[in-house]
Amino acid sequence: MRTLVVVTGAGGLIGGYVAKSLAARNVHVIGVVRKVSPEYSNAAPDVEWVEWNILSEDVPERLREVIPDLVYHAATANDIVSRDREAGYRLSLFGTNRVFEWAKSVGANRFLFLSTFQVYGQELQGQISEETKPELNNDYGLNHHFGELFLELRAKEHEIGVVALRPTNVYGVPWCSKVNRWTLVPMCFCRDAIMHQSIEIRSSGRQMRNFVHLSRLAIAAESALDQDLQGFQILNVASPHQHSIREVAERVKEQYSRMFNSDLIIDIQSDEPTVSNEFRVLGESWDRFTQAGSRFDDQVDQLSSVIKETLERIRSWDRAL
Repeated sequence: MRTLVVVTGAGGLIGGYVAKSLAARNVHVIGVVRKVSPEYSNAAPDVEWVEWNILSEDVPERLREVIPDLVYHAATANDIVSRDREAGYRLSLFGTNRVFEWAKSVGANRFLFLSTFQVYGQELQGQISEETKPELNNDYGLNHHFGELFLELRAKEHEIGVVALRPTNVYGVPWCSKVNRWTLVPMCFCRDAIMHQSIEIRSSGRQMRNFVHLSRLAIAAESALDQDLQGFQILNVASPHQHSIREVAERVKEQYSRMFNSDLIIDIQSDEPTVSNEFRVLGESWDRFTQAGSRFDDQVDQLSSVIKETLERIRSWDRAL
């Protein structure tokens, strides 16, 4: 019998990529979205699409009749939803509760929760590991941390192994034209390049960020399927690759100029911060979790190639802009 994975939030950048990636590996994937769209089916035809609004609807019959080998809960509040404080907490906490209750009721025993690296704060310093104390300074990080604490409690009460994934700055080519994550770097820079022939940076751009490709989020799911998860654990999903915001903008400019033989303006609007933040993400937990199948330090920096393909896709998706 084929392995079965249910991915909530499968219409999003991360959930959709994970669903499509697992389906390509002959995993039976049920992608849960609020409303099934032809764009989803066309972009990921090997995924079985099911509608479920986890906040307001009863569990659909299709999900009541399956026993997933893994539930990948990616229907958590992104940075846009989190701007509405109430909506962010409702989705990351109460939505998570409903998904967990359903998973428990059908006998699932592995549960991945999509959290965020911003649980540690925004302008990071020093070495960061899963043992680093959270420094919660925005609602986005806080509502995810509440979801983690809820699942830590529930994992103690029930025999479901829970892993909270804390990805750094996720990047990758949008898998579908309906993916609306234009606030993320470098996607926002690519979009501005195509639409305005310029990139606006409201800071100095000296802030350093750790960039992790979408593929790492799929590898986490594959690794979880190979394990008998017990209790609650946290897993940072990061890479060895760190770039300043300004450096990413320069890479977009370079690719844009090559592709379209045209110059691109980078508008730096502030001199703050005046110095870069220096930090390093430790990868020992990742290496243990993936059982050396995908080492922390083996991910190739795909930023330039992703920028090029994203520019090409945005240009072909004029109607989505």
